Formats: sequence, structure tokens, C-alpha cells
Amino acid sequence: MEDKLIWSKIREDFKENTASIENIVDYLKENFEIEMKSYEIDVKPHGWWKYHLNQEIKNLSNVVYIKCYVDKGKSKPFICGITKTGIQGTTDFNFGDEPTNDNYNGRCFLSDEELGHDKTIVYLFGTSSPKMARALEAHLQKRYNLFGS
Repeated sequence: MEDKLIWSKIREDFKENTASIENIVDYLKENFEIEMKSYEIDVKPHGWWKYHLNQEIKNLSNVVYIKCYVDKGKSKPFICGITKTGIQGTTDFNFGDEPTNDNYNGRCFLSDEELGHDKTIVYLFGTSSPKMARALEAHLQKRYNLFGS
């Protein structure tokens, strides 16, 4: 099968995803006793949103996060990744819309579908270790058909 056809199928499968952020929050709480919280942000060039977010989550480390995209005015889960924030570093969320070279990823999806990131909110929780963060990141990506960071 040709690359463009494969990528088209992946995009179509992703668009059929009906999972909501509420589904993910409930799943984490019921199955792992993990409370994923929402954090309001205001992503602007030269803004202070990363500084303010770092202050809010300074006691968290080995963070698993979910970013959303906006489709027809509705915010939908999109990317699940990990970052070392708070105790172990700074936030490294990227809300750029330009696809990276040679990768079929979330940014390519946004570009191809003419959609954009939800730059007003991010969902996250800390874990006990980098190993646990990677395990939960992979699990949530697979379970909810989310792109990686």
C-alpha cells in the first residue's frame, strides 16, 4: 500500500476516535487511583504561560500529559506525552503547528485536516518514576488512539 494511502487510513481511524478527556480522567481514577488535572494556559508567543504552569506544578515530576486539538469548536484529546517538569526540569510542551520533517505525526494530522491545537488547556499528572511515566504514556496512547509527542 502506498504511504499516502496508509497515512490517510491512520487519519481516518483517528478521526473516528470518540474518547473524551472525561473518559480518560475517569479511567485513570477508577483503574489506577490517578487524578489527572486540567491546567488553564494561554499559549502566545513570548507569553508567560510556561512560567505560570511551572509554578502550578512545581511539586510534580515524571509528568504524563495530554494535549487537545479543536474540531468544530470542541476540544478533543490528541497527543499523550511525557515531560520532566517541576522538580526534574521545565515544561517542554510544543504547540507549534508546523509538521516536523519526515514524520507522520500529530502535527501532520493538524496540517492535513486544517485544525489547530487547543492552546487554552493541558491535562497532566505526575508519576513516581520515568519508567512509570513511559508505561502510562504508552498505555494511554494505545488505549485511546492518541498520537505521541
